[in-house]
Amino acid sequence: MAEQLKKHVDALVHCSGDIEPQLHNSLTLCASRECQNKQKLLEQRFRSAVREFQQWLMNASISTARCFECPQSVQEASASLQRIQDFLSDAEQAQARLNAVQVCGDHLGQVLAADGANAVREKVTRAREDWDKLMGDLQSRKTTLQKLQSEMKDFEARVEPLRDWLKATEITVQESTGRLHDVHCKRQELNRLQAVLDELRCREAELTQLRGVAKGMCEGDADGRSFVHEVSQLDARYLALSNLTKEKLWRMERVLEEHEMFSDLVCLWLSDAQKTLQLCSAPTSDKTLLMHRMDQLEELELKMLLTRGECVLRNTTAEGVATLRKHTQDLKDTWDTLLSAFITCKSGLEVSLARWSSVVEGAGLFERWLQQVEETLDQRGDQQPEMRDKTTPV
Repeated sequence: MAEQLKKHVDALVHCSGDIEPQLHNSLTLCASRECQNKQKLLEQRFRSAVREFQQWLMNASISTARCFECPQSVQEASASLQRIQDFLSDAEQAQARLNAVQVCGDHLGQVLAADGANAVREKVTRAREDWDKLMGDLQSRKTTLQKLQSEMKDFEARVEPLRDWLKATEITVQESTGRLHDVHCKRQELNRLQAVLDELRCREAELTQLRGVAKGMCEGDADGRSFVHEVSQLDARYLALSNLTKEKLWRMERVLEEHEMFSDLVCLWLSDAQKTLQLCSAPTSDKTLLMHRMDQLEELELKMLLTRGECVLRNTTAEGVATLRKHTQDLKDTWDTLLSAFITCKSGLEVSLARWSSVVEGAGLFERWLQQVEETLDQRGDQQPEMRDKTTPV
């Protein structure tokens, strides 16, 4: 710029031949100083614009650095996305700084030599490239975070109902032993546990899908360790609940079978006892039948039945204990009543057997006496015809 002004001054001096050399030199010096001052001012403005832009660029990189970290939750992804959106909405301020670099660079390039002007243009170009790179990275990260946010929300939306279902089902299975009042309630509980086990098998596919989603996020842009850990926890709870349900279902089958068998045995025992009592009370002249009836009375044992009742009682909740105890007590009372009748019947049978034995013994004695009489008569050999006529009927 100074050289151009000097040429202009020389041209003026050449046109005005009456200008003194001293004035010519003075004008040239003033023009040169003015150009130098203007160039320095433009350089200062350019350096200041570049410095402000670079400072802003550094601050922007620092403030958005966390946005490029792998989020571990929906909240972290949303926070990073919001930070990027806030930054992009304030991009006009950054654009103004970049425009200032561009304008100052253009002005400075006009007063510099070719080499200097090229250096300025390179700085302006580099600033614009840094700007474009930052904006491109932020836009790309914004798109990625939006996708991650959607995937994470979808994952949470699928995990939350499964977690709630597991919690509610755990409570249901744990409380299954608290509703065993009677046979009907035990059968209902058995059906409920079977339904839970069937639903657990259906939910297994859902867990498998969640495991695949968590693994996919772990391999992608998100830090999927937390999601894999969450699915692992659900897996552990699912396995524990499945094993507990199977164990309780097996026990409930045994408990129900035991209670039903006890009820059936009670009815059968009472029926057999009544029939036996009626049969034993009926008169008969058959000694073998009398002995058989004695054996039947001795076979009517209550101890084993009461032992089964105690087992059923241990697997019955408080609401059904009173009913079952009353049932057992009624059974004992019935047994006492039947026992009294059995004792009477047994006494009668024993008397009958004693009489039967007495009759049999008397008949035997009589037969032996007759035999002795016959032998005596045969030995005498002089038995009268009328005696033979009398002994024959006897």
